Amino acid sequence: MVSYDIILPIIIGIIVGLIFLIFFAHFGRKGSDTYATIFGISSNTITTSLLLFIVVSGFIGLTAISIIVKDLDYPVKNPWKFTVETLLMALLPSLALLAIIYMRTNKINSKDMIDFGILTAKFGLFHILLQFTGYYTYVFS
Repeated sequence: MVSYDIILPIIIGIIVGLIFLIFFAHFGRKGSDTYATIFGISSNTITTSLLLFIVVSGFIGLTAISIIVKDLDYPVKNPWKFTVETLLMALLPSLALLAIIYMRTNKINSKDMIDFGILTAKFGLFHILLQFTGYYTYVFS
């Protein structure tokens, strides 16, 4: 049976998504080539701001918890495995970005490589922070 802890975030995500859908459908301008607006703010601005807020908040929260918990058992006992695991967790999702860019544009430019580097660093850093917070120890034990 599926746990309530798994279903609740999915339900909340669906509800929040539907609320945004209703706002953008109701307040957006019909027939416009520009982004939809809600209360005069571009949906692109809202999405970018929310995404940045979520990433920065997650980073700050995980960093604070990492400093408190300091779950270093696995990295200390298995440094090579942890290093390979971190590289895979950083590179594989980021490579998906490059694949999507190449399939849509048939080229990869320097801006795409910068985005790839930033995304790789973000995934790698979040993986390390999740380890240090004790999340992986909790999930896999």
